Amino acid sequence: MDLLLIGSLGMAAFDYSQHPAQYSSDALWRVLFYYALFVTVDYLAAVLAFALERAGELGVVDLAVLAALLLPSVDVLRGDQEYLTSLRGALVGWGKLERKATVQATG
Repeated sequence: MDLLLIGSLGMAAFDYSQHPAQYSSDALWRVLFYYALFVTVDYLAAVLAFALERAGELGVVDLAVLAALLLPSVDVLRGDQEYLTSLRGALVGWGKLERKATVQATG
């Protein structure tokens, strides 16, 4: 699904750059809809699996494990934003560390 989305985005950009007057985004929106549907069903299946799994004698779902399942998606989205920022050419910088030499040496 990820490769299909990347390929569709690339083809849509290519089609728009070559024929902007005849470009239609219908196919792109269809791919985006099915990608979102796929991701939603995938996460719902994971949540259902955690709900059906007994995480102890009380049968309580371990929310920390469920949160750990969803966190990689947040990291991927943040990485995509940084990738898009780099494509636009905006300078992000490293965040220079100020050295103050205030630590006392012991010994």
